[in-house]
Amino acid sequence: GGKLPTNFWPYTEVGHTDEAAKQIKAIFGGEATFDTPKPSRLIEFVLKIASSEDALILDSFAGSGTTAHAVLNMNKADGGHRLFWWRWATTPILRLPNV
Repeated sequence: GGKLPTNFWPYTEVGHTDEAAKQIKAIFGGEATFDTPKPSRLIEFVLKIASSEDALILDSFAGSGTTAHAVLNMNKADGGHRLFWWRWATTPILRLPNV
């Protein structure tokens, strides 16, 4: 029994997948290039909690570029100097020699 949780944060603050799908379609000329994109507002919300204005944001599973989009939006909005590093899941990871 009981009610299953759907989200800790209200969609009015962090967006929802329908909003994200519309955003992706707008960027890619009406094509839905990803089945379940994340809303950039969700990523922005998380980054506001977990990073600073000069953070390096790592996205190891970049697909639609939502994290990069969120970082650029945030830098534009608040004058921050966040950097992002992303890789697609098929891109090999750079391995540094042991020092």
